[in-house]
Amino acid sequence: MLGTMTVVALALSAILPPSTAGAVPPPPSVSVELVAVNGSGCAAKTASVAMAKGNSAFTVAYSNFQARAGSGATPTEFRKNCQINVRFKYPAEYTWGISKVEHHGSAKILQGANAVLRGSYYFAGSPSTLPMTHTFKGPLNDKWNTTDTANPDQIFYPPCGQSWNLNVNTETRVNKAATTELSAITMSPDLSATYHLDWRKCD
Repeated sequence: MLGTMTVVALALSAILPPSTAGAVPPPPSVSVELVAVNGSGCAAKTASVAMAKGNSAFTVAYSNFQARAGSGATPTEFRKNCQINVRFKYPAEYTWGISKVEHHGSAKILQGANAVLRGSYYFAGSPSTLPMTHTFKGPLNDKWNTTDTANPDQIFYPPCGQSWNLNVNTETRVNKAATTELSAITMSPDLSATYHLDWRKCD
């Protein structure tokens, strides 16, 4: 379950408040742009973002995000992280929040070892964040997926009439067993992260 979020930034004067009538269909015109990338898990040109069909979600794809520990791995490879900054463009009469996050990947983890996936996201200008942590225990040699769903009162919506950039942080870490064999957890292009959007119309 996603952590509790204290909505401090909402107290900032919004031009128009989001409607309390509930979710609405996404607007027909939405674009997403990767503004900045930083971290050991996402070297230049190895992370990308895209809107899903219908504009109800966006995806983050990584092509070289792998934490490794054991034989053949360097001492620093046990942990990889990536922070990206994303800009959205959409009609001013809409706002949105994140209702659910799905991570997908693959892992090879030996008996006695484990790997950890950590994620969080927050709007630039807001101190709030929603942390996600999942532990994978060995033995495991397969694809994996996780789902984190926000309670309705945990979803933060930027003030209407404003478009705030979103920061997404992801970390993978491998804690190896007492063996020289290799354990790894991977996020790859076809096994990515999907952020589901809850759209609101402005009153």
